[in-house]
Amino acid sequence: MPIYEYLCSGCRMTFEVMRPLSRSSDTAPCPECRETGRRVLSLFATATASTERPGCAMAPEGAGPACTPDGCGRCAGG
Repeated sequence: MPIYEYLCSGCRMTFEVMRPLSRSSDTAPCPECRETGRRVLSLFATATASTERPGCAMAPEGAGPACTPDGCGRCAGG
C-alpha cells in the first residue's frame, strides 16, 4: 500500500498516511491537532552513476553532499 504525505491546514505539520491508491486524493486528519490535512507532493532524491569515476554515485546538482570533482575518498581515483 502506498504512503502519501499530507500537510495540516491547522498546525502546518506534515505527516504520512498509508492508504490504498483509490483513497489517495482523500483528506486525512492530522495526528497532532485533528484538523484536515491535504495531500502534498512528496520530494525524493536520486543519484546516478558517475561516468568520470566508475563506482561513484553522483547526486543531481544542488541535491547536497556527494562526490566532488576532486574526489570524495570513496571513489575510484579519489
